[in-house]
Amino acid sequence: MAVGVRKSSACRMSVCSICFDNLRSNSTMSIMSERPGSVAVVNLLLCLMLLALILPKLSATDAASSSELEARIDAYVQDIIAAGAYPAVAVSVRQGDTLVYHAAQGFADLEHQVPASADTVFRIGSLTKSFTSLLLARLAVEGKLDLELPVATYLPAYAGPAGEVPVRKLMNHTAGLLNYTDLPEFPHAYWGKLTREQMVAMFADADLVYAPGSEFLYSNSGTYLLGLIAEAVTGDDYATALQQWVLDPLQLADTSIGDREALIPRRARGYAATESGFVNAPWLYPLIPFSAGALTSTLSDMQRYIQQVHEAAVFGEDVSELIAHRSALPEGPLLNYTQGALIDRDRLGRRQLGHPGAIDGFSSYLTWYPDDALSIVVFTNAGASLPDPIAIEQRIARMVLGVPRLQPSNASLTADELNALTGDYLPGRVQMGLPSLGIVAHEQGELAVRLGGMHAPGESVPLQHVAGRHFMAAHDESMEFRFEPESGPVTSLELDWYGALLPYSPTPNP
Repeated sequence: MAVGVRKSSACRMSVCSICFDNLRSNSTMSIMSERPGSVAVVNLLLCLMLLALILPKLSATDAASSSELEARIDAYVQDIIAAGAYPAVAVSVRQGDTLVYHAAQGFADLEHQVPASADTVFRIGSLTKSFTSLLLARLAVEGKLDLELPVATYLPAYAGPAGEVPVRKLMNHTAGLLNYTDLPEFPHAYWGKLTREQMVAMFADADLVYAPGSEFLYSNSGTYLLGLIAEAVTGDDYATALQQWVLDPLQLADTSIGDREALIPRRARGYAATESGFVNAPWLYPLIPFSAGALTSTLSDMQRYIQQVHEAAVFGEDVSELIAHRSALPEGPLLNYTQGALIDRDRLGRRQLGHPGAIDGFSSYLTWYPDDALSIVVFTNAGASLPDPIAIEQRIARMVLGVPRLQPSNASLTADELNALTGDYLPGRVQMGLPSLGIVAHEQGELAVRLGGMHAPGESVPLQHVAGRHFMAAHDESMEFRFEPESGPVTSLELDWYGALLPYSPTPNP
């Protein structure tokens, strides 16, 4: 309803401005007219008739479209809950100053049957990285640290190989630092209360995966060190520094470290899905995810973060430019990953910045379409299921922006056409941590993809044919697979993963 009222008001102002200008100019003309004011009166009557004809139609149409859009989003979220994908799903959709949708479905607490609401507090996982990067950016602009100096300048006790790496490379994930959450023993060996020193010891002695600045590797270890650097230069613990430099200035009252021992009003419980249903998910001590993933927040706070930091630039141009900066690899294009921990790419024919978040019992996604003044936040209180939060956001974005969904074709491919595409495919840059893909023939006469290769354990994801050698994931049209060339032996596979174009090559036949 707010959308209709807001648009009608805008139309009313523009039409009335035209009427006022006509009345004013024609009144001037009437001084020279034989019948003073006659033209002005006619124009005024015409304008009033125009208002009477246009405004009711605009209001009714906009109210209906706004109401219909809200109903469609609500029905979609309810369908996800009804399918048992998550205990709760919370979604906020803002376009301009209007909240198109801001609600939650399902239960924040299954045991006590507490319904989720728009004010429910969720763990946001790696969305924490955006706040940590903002904290470092503010400290850098205020002269508290120099991003070009090596890590050891601020953490002299850190003896790892990344000690000589500039701090900036931690922010853009090009330091080559091992990701501690990729260790085979993680997280099962780390359920207890660990200290900062114990956490850093997990990866401090590991060799760098590649030469700093030569590749991109998403690393929780790097963001962990950023939190320690913030503590070193401010003299405060990470939570206090974040509160002082980021949360308080932005008035984010419901964003904090998700300490299990703290009493956090309206906090959701996290769950893990099993074959027999949902069970309580384990809880990592806050110093384990720390500055890479320990925050909790609400829909409203995340929307305010986008509004204040990225739209209004309340911290000034220097901070905005620093967090929006995209680095380039040698002989390569600009990285999609910004120093502000948002992924900048084109999606649905538009520029989109976003970031997923996942931590035990929770999954989330935040996205912002700057040219459309559209921001969408999705929270769930279980590990990513189907559809995952990114797919949920993409479906809703299509509704709001009026972008048609990708549709599978009705054409069926022959067995020979399908078999020509099957095989193992390796990523273009193994260092990025991408898995190999196995393309297998599905029992229903279609293709399917299996992470890790054709013979890897686990279930395969069915693909649906779109056209030619173009396929999409059956559960989500935002994951597309294009085999090249259009005929003959396959030489390449391009995976369009929510706007990130990932190149793959077929493995040679033995």
